[in-house]
Amino acid sequence: MAFPPSPPSLARLVRPVLVAVVFCLGLHAPLDAETLDLSQLPPQWQALLQTLRAQDNDCAQFSEERYRPFRRMPSSFSGEAQFDPEEGLTLHYTDPVTVTYELHEHGLTRINPDGDRREFEQPEVKALARVMQHALAFDWAALGAQYTAEGMLEEDDWQLTLSPREGSDSEQLGYRTVVLSGDAQQLTHLELQRSARERVEISFSPCRE
Repeated sequence: MAFPPSPPSLARLVRPVLVAVVFCLGLHAPLDAETLDLSQLPPQWQALLQTLRAQDNDCAQFSEERYRPFRRMPSSFSGEAQFDPEEGLTLHYTDPVTVTYELHEHGLTRINPDGDRREFEQPEVKALARVMQHALAFDWAALGAQYTAEGMLEEDDWQLTLSPREGSDSEQLGYRTVVLSGDAQQLTHLELQRSARERVEISFSPCRE
């Protein structure tokens, strides 16, 4: 929901990851965002969430673009994401570098092709792991405990814009906004915004058979 190549600093490690793009789902007309309590969703949102949870979303192809103020063009990466409710989220980067990242309750583990492992357990890494796992598990109630939410919904297309709650652990993430968007089948985009010129955009699609 953004790590390779191996970064020289934690800031560069966390910045590339994850959570949706500038709302590009092609909604038929602009919609007004509504404030949502993610623990007590309105009926139409609750129906959408139940549909999303019923899908087989344990595997997805992803493409990732990292935008930085000092670069004219984004850096692009791709790979496969695998999610297990108990084990957590695993990101297998395959292009242009090969490296695996495991996001779990303790933080993050980077695994190089030679099997070398490195653990990251800093607060900002743990906040990143939480938001990524909750997003892919469609655990919106857990997201609501850490973030305020604005939502837009038209038919099967939806978007959630999340802002860290004051005093919550999510403030340690370092991104001022997390945007999730998708359809009735899956999460299709996740965006982490630090500023308009510094952000990470990840697009998801079903795994190939």
